[in-house]
Amino acid sequence: MNELLVDRKDDGVVLITLNRTDMRNAMTDTMTAEWRAVMAELRDDRQARCLVVTGAGSAFSSGGDLSWIGERGTEAVPRLRDRMLAFYRTWLAITELEIPTIAAVNGPAVGAGLCVALACDLVYAADDAKLLAPFTSLGLHPGMAATYLLPKRAGARLAAEMLLTGRTVSGREASDKGLVNQSFPKNHLMSETEAIARKIAQNAHCHAPHQSSPQPRPSRPGSRADVGIPGSARDHGLRRHDRGPDRPSGKAHAQIHRLLII
Repeated sequence: MNELLVDRKDDGVVLITLNRTDMRNAMTDTMTAEWRAVMAELRDDRQARCLVVTGAGSAFSSGGDLSWIGERGTEAVPRLRDRMLAFYRTWLAITELEIPTIAAVNGPAVGAGLCVALACDLVYAADDAKLLAPFTSLGLHPGMAATYLLPKRAGARLAAEMLLTGRTVSGREASDKGLVNQSFPKNHLMSETEAIARKIAQNAHCHAPHQSSPQPRPSRPGSRADVGIPGSARDHGLRRHDRGPDRPSGKAHAQIHRLLII
């Protein structure tokens, strides 16, 4: 069974469905590996114009599959940290795509699952969807860039309340408070979201010319860069690697490093 369903439509819209309904679409090792592969494919897909991510069944995602933490209780902290960093970077790779990205939050979006939704450029939710970040109540440091994405979307006060208390926010309240772009009745969520995605894809009406030799690619029409949208979490330092003279240093580098630490 594929834990990610990928539907490439003729109009350039790509629909990814998290498909592990027996675990409420928890982000398992298998799903994470499939996500990594799909993100790599989409980076080079010149036909893709917009990406929509949603969940199968009644949930968007219940977050990371934490079962392995108990199984690895005797493992050294540095190895556990490296594993978590790899997990975060794999899922946050959605911020590296050139095409606009949309989350359709059809049901509960919990912890890391909520963060992946918030990492998209646009977020739409069912009115009765439940959004929560219960890291602290589970004895975990808020990971998956939660301490960046939540205040970026909805401001510091709501972010602090959600992170410190773990309280649940409905899709309707999330829309009222700016955590998501808009909420819809659950039965209308996908049709409304797909209509928005089609509009975005239609705006990207031109194809960049094919290049036979490796060269820096121009931004594709309708991409983030083409319409002036920053690359979300990526451009704010959630991706840390050696970049020669542009590599952040000093205080900025320390801040980036802290965002990635669990």
